Amino acid sequence: MALSEWSKLLCDCGSDQFIQVVSLQYHEGQGTSPPRVEGFQCVSCKKKCRQDKMIKDLQLKKKKAEFEALRQEIEPEPEKVKTSDTPSAY
Repeated sequence: MALSEWSKLLCDCGSDQFIQVVSLQYHEGQGTSPPRVEGFQCVSCKKKCRQDKMIKDLQLKKKKAEFEALRQEIEPEPEKVKTSDTPSAY
């Protein structure tokens, strides 16, 4: 897939910057376990972000743009009203 086909996922606030949230565990006598990924958090608004929702929002935005482009293709341009050169006799 070409780089131009990739799209940035956006938070509801419009930011495209996220930090990875991990959980850390410790067990007496065994030490720590590898960090476990718990998701992503928006850098701007601090909201926990769901990737599935951001992907669906992006897909919907693209479909709406496609729909609007198709609608523009099939809708005829409004007819221009011709005005006569002679003034009306009202």
